[in-house]
Amino acid sequence: MARYTFEPTTLSLTLELDVEDPRIDLRLGLGDAVLDALAESLLGTALQQCDPEGRPWAPNRPATVRQKHSTRVGVRSGQMLSRWRWLPGQRRITDRSATWTYTADRASRDKARRFHLGNPARGQPPRPLFAWPSALRAAVRALLAGPLRS
Repeated sequence: MARYTFEPTTLSLTLELDVEDPRIDLRLGLGDAVLDALAESLLGTALQQCDPEGRPWAPNRPATVRQKHSTRVGVRSGQMLSRWRWLPGQRRITDRSATWTYTADRASRDKARRFHLGNPARGQPPRPLFAWPSALRAAVRALLAGPLRS
């Protein structure tokens, strides 16, 4: 019924519908609703220092804790987890797809990508930020099933 993808180069998440049904058009509010829920969910789990499925991130190394004077993961300047980067996001919605992209300049996007994928050169483990949470995928399936049942 739908495909959920993540593009690490652009930090974009896309929902693509497999169903060709004129009763479902993501441009009519459903696409924005899904992307709003996605951004809220991703920001919420990141602020809890968890991946999108709720698994805790690896802790900071002792040297990092000493440098930052904090055990809090992912917060140096606070910019990466700022609500204004997450909630609006960059959006592209068509009748069959909805794409959300992390809003940032290139340097900030590179930092978020290294955070998400890890940075072996600096001994940093992956701390996933970007994925389609299974609970959101289930909610989207339920939303899409409604028009298809009518």
